[in-house]
Amino acid sequence: MTGEEIKYEAWPPREQGGQHVGNYPMGVRGVHWREGHPSGVEACCSLHRSQHKNKIAVDEMIQWALSSYP
Repeated sequence: MTGEEIKYEAWPPREQGGQHVGNYPMGVRGVHWREGHPSGVEACCSLHRSQHKNKIAVDEMIQWALSSYP
């Protein structure tokens, strides 16, 4: 991908509260960017207990969406 990237963030955002409220977000949200601007393609995944596995799933969803449209 030239001039393209996927930016990731933890999802859902961390909640405010005590030590037992939302220990940490395990989901991942990815947004596809092209030439410095969001392209409108994004994906979220929180199916797995691992952020790494969720990130792989987000990558696959975004690649599928990009390959489905000309």
